[in-house]
This record gives sequence, structure tokens and C-alpha cells, in this order.
Amino acid sequence: MRAVEKNRKFIILDEATANVDVETERLFSEALKTHFADSTMIIIAHRIQTVINCDKICVFDAGKIVEFDSPQNLLKKEHSVFKELCQQL
Repeated sequence: MRAVEKNRKFIILDEATANVDVETERLFSEALKTHFADSTMIIIAHRIQTVINCDKICVFDAGKIVEFDSPQNLLKKEHSVFKELCQQL
């Protein structure tokens, strides 16, 4: 991962954990928190576990943004798409 070598301030991860097991995903997430605490990250993922600890979540449906807020606020929202996705797990 070249980003680690150069200590980037802005990182985009597109399905970075799509093909790894849950334990590897956990280790990867911990490494991101440690090495990029001062960086801005955009994480594109289908797995809720990959984004649940992010500062903000942007939920798309049919190519349109349908929700944008913190995970905590989205989970409190009555008709939240994000909340429904989490409950399906």
C-alpha cells in the first residue's frame, strides 16, 4: 500500500476489504485508524462493518444520495436506509 509509505492526507478506498475475511478486515481497519488518524478518507464499501465507525456515512440508492449523517444519527432515524441495512445483518 503506497499510501502508508508516503503518509497521505487524503485517501480514497474503493472496496478495499471486499475480498478479505472478517479478521483481516478488522486488522485493516485498525491499521487505517493508526496510520491515517490525521487523514481524510473516503471509503466506498458494501460491508456495513467497513464504514460503521466512520465520522459520516453517505448512502446511495440508484445512483442518488438518499442519506448523509453520522452513523449514530442514521441509526436513530426512524426510516433510515442505513438503519435497515444494519438490521439485516
